[in-house]
Amino acid sequence: MADSARRTSRVGERLFRLALLVLPVTFRTSYADEILSYHRARMNDTAGSSCDRLVVWGGALWDVVANGLLERASVVKRATSSVIRTGTPNTSQGGNGPRMSRRDRIRSLLFLRLFDTTAIRRLKNSPRFTTVTVLTLGLGIGANTALFSVVHSVLLNPLPYTDSEQLVFAWETRGESNRRQAVSLGNFQEWRNASTGLQSIAAARYRPYNVTGLDRPFRINGLEASAGLLALLGTRPHHGREFSTDEEQPGARPVCLVSNSFWLERLGGKTDLTDTHLLLNGVSHAVVGVLPPGLRIPGFGVQHILTPVPLDPSQPGFWSNHNTTVYGRLGTNIQIEQAGEALSLVASRLEETVPEWNEGIGSVLIPAREQLVRGASRTLWILFGTVGFVLLIACVNVANLLLARAASAEREIAVRVALGAFRTRIVTLVLSEALLLSVAGGLLGLGIGYWGVEAIRMWGPANLPRLSEIEISVPVLSFTMACAALTGILFGLVPALRSMRVDIQSTLNKSGRSPGLGASHRVQRVFVVAEVAIAVVLLTCSGLLVKSFINLMKVDPGFSSDGRYAMQLSLPSSRYTDGPMVSMFLNELHQRLDGTPGIETSGSSVGLPFQSLMWRKYLTLEHQPALTLSEIPIVDLSISTAGYLRTMGIPVLEGRALLESDNAESPFVALVSETFVRTHLNNGEVIGKRLRLAAPDHLLPPEHVGLNPWYTIVGVVGDVRRWSLSADPLPEVYITQQQDQDNAHGFFVVVHTQLSNEGAGDVMRQAVWDIDPELPVTWVQPIDAMFSNAVAQPRFNVTLVSAFGLSALLLALIGIYGLLANIVGARTQEIGVRIALGARPGQILRHVAGQGIAAAGTGIAIGIAVSAAGTRVMDTLLFGVQPIDLPTFVAVTAAVLCVAVVAASLPSWRAARLNAIEALGAE
Repeated sequence: MADSARRTSRVGERLFRLALLVLPVTFRTSYADEILSYHRARMNDTAGSSCDRLVVWGGALWDVVANGLLERASVVKRATSSVIRTGTPNTSQGGNGPRMSRRDRIRSLLFLRLFDTTAIRRLKNSPRFTTVTVLTLGLGIGANTALFSVVHSVLLNPLPYTDSEQLVFAWETRGESNRRQAVSLGNFQEWRNASTGLQSIAAARYRPYNVTGLDRPFRINGLEASAGLLALLGTRPHHGREFSTDEEQPGARPVCLVSNSFWLERLGGKTDLTDTHLLLNGVSHAVVGVLPPGLRIPGFGVQHILTPVPLDPSQPGFWSNHNTTVYGRLGTNIQIEQAGEALSLVASRLEETVPEWNEGIGSVLIPAREQLVRGASRTLWILFGTVGFVLLIACVNVANLLLARAASAEREIAVRVALGAFRTRIVTLVLSEALLLSVAGGLLGLGIGYWGVEAIRMWGPANLPRLSEIEISVPVLSFTMACAALTGILFGLVPALRSMRVDIQSTLNKSGRSPGLGASHRVQRVFVVAEVAIAVVLLTCSGLLVKSFINLMKVDPGFSSDGRYAMQLSLPSSRYTDGPMVSMFLNELHQRLDGTPGIETSGSSVGLPFQSLMWRKYLTLEHQPALTLSEIPIVDLSISTAGYLRTMGIPVLEGRALLESDNAESPFVALVSETFVRTHLNNGEVIGKRLRLAAPDHLLPPEHVGLNPWYTIVGVVGDVRRWSLSADPLPEVYITQQQDQDNAHGFFVVVHTQLSNEGAGDVMRQAVWDIDPELPVTWVQPIDAMFSNAVAQPRFNVTLVSAFGLSALLLALIGIYGLLANIVGARTQEIGVRIALGARPGQILRHVAGQGIAAAGTGIAIGIAVSAAGTRVMDTLLFGVQPIDLPTFVAVTAAVLCVAVVAASLPSWRAARLNAIEALGAE
């Protein structure tokens, strides 16, 4: 307890030293030490808890800041008044400074009116009111600042590339549905060589690299990129040069580019790259250049290794593998529609000249920013609109506070007017208070917004586009200050106009404790109705999202994640040259893992749920061959070991599982998923059917006919939701790694174990290094963490909207309570008369509470109507629930009614317990 109190004292003293900076310089220089010593002595006399010390320091901070601002305002006011009167600054040389223009004198006059010392003094004398108001505004403005930072950085801010509006993504389209897909290297080469409206075209595709030959082996993500990619992005290498087109050709010398951080940390930052080489996947690559610092490749982010994309038509997948991202830059004065038409003509020509690979294949261009923020735009605008409602409620609450303050200060205003004050001066005074409060709330909101942005960057979903670019920028600062100024005018205007309508004679004739702005209560009722309506809308949205999230979490992913851990491996083709060598490594690895105490089973597969890496193949059924290329179905392919299904808990529903005996010498077999059976076999007979993972022979070039084996279906397994919980499972085929004809080298190794995170990771890494000490392990993660990441975006949406909804409900509660408290305070004598005439406490209770509940009921009705119309825009965020969900609407109505009753009960109970004599004699 004592340590906590001392820490509180130290923190309080640091804040107090910062607060002293508010004092004028000359005064601070002379008296700062004395003020600090005085408050230290006060603190030493406070022997209470940390809370007591916090209260003492809070009071000291308030006193110093308020008086400092008041003194500075007085100095500014005197200086500005001198300028307005004389047209010259009041300098030490007797006011002989340069004269001001008429416009500058008018600006100074406006500043003088708004920066009112009387307003500062009034706020200083009402610390509780000022604190509550500033905190309410700060929270509303801070939340808006944080969300606007996200919206601006993700949706509005140009991409960090030269002339980024000219950047586009080029995709293939397939079939009549024009479904977008990645591009084959063959089509990319033809597109680049053809004449289109694109100034330049470049390509990139994901490629992991095992880096050896340095201090230790490690695995790093990288890209295969075409020549001209950096030039297309409007940049150039930090050192060295970019790739040339000759280095994309077969037989060219292996070269690479490295990131700036890799160059500094791994290569010592040496500028002479002549003899610098890296061993990537067992092949020596000459380092020819260093990427610019912080360069992010669109769609891939920061990548540490780039090698030339291999344009080798002799490779089997040159035309058939659609796995390349293609970028383009529009030519001068060329619109995206014109370039898209030109590229479509090239695609049409390829459909005629290379029909075996391009039948039904078209093209489309998408602006780069639109492509990168796909799926996030609508969500972010909805969240931004939601937090805007919270700010609106905060403004309404502050307006209610100011109305109540204006009502309590009615006699003061009447006295000022009676003594000769202009009514415009009264309006200026009220607006000045509101603007000062809004500026303070804006500064607090800026701090809250900063921490909110940091929290979003730290805990936001990893798939949020441009997450690392989110920051408090100049437009965000301008937005925050505009919010502060507009809210100040908004919530200060109504009380200011009400102050102008004060009747001097009737007000001065009233008793001192019965403020007479009775009409303000009607305005407050309107505000409370608006607060409740907005709260109902936000709570309805949050209720729908919560229900969607609960439905999402109930979805069966098709596998078990408890106690499962995965690691990623990539076997270098330079050392593991064929399928039997890969099989030998995997067999030995799983023998070691299965024999380790604490590990129940293990298995490997080329794909893993919720990971972006997955093989996809053309499908041909023996008795149902496609007639055209565009009609060929595509399926997910899992190349796995025999223990993978058992380790992942994927059930075999019919037939048998893959066995260790299913090797290259035995008949080729496959398993298919439930969705595969429904989609391609019409739920008919499955076992014994044959399929091929390629196009039909009549659609293949002659040299490829007969190269792909037939697989016999021996079992049916349960569906696995590989891509997301909300997406329907796709048809999937499982084959054993020993019968793989594509010689896969990258695998996810999975174990089922009761070991801890650290223990499982150590065991899995050591098992790999016992077999191959030079083979790096990229990562080891619990599959539970991958599952959690898969629902990060909906969880993020639910958390934010629920927080905003609860904040709105709390503010509505405060609004109802404030309305009834003001009514009770204003009608104390009336209530006393009712009691004296025989009104029972229950009648008073029902009468007062009924006013608050009636206002809440009106707000609920309006909110439900708005929700019924507005929640339809959320349909893309919902899962398993309709936008108009009756149970959710009923629950929200009941919750808001309960809150309204609670908020109305305390002032009503106080009114019912009033003593008639004391109420009638109240002054």
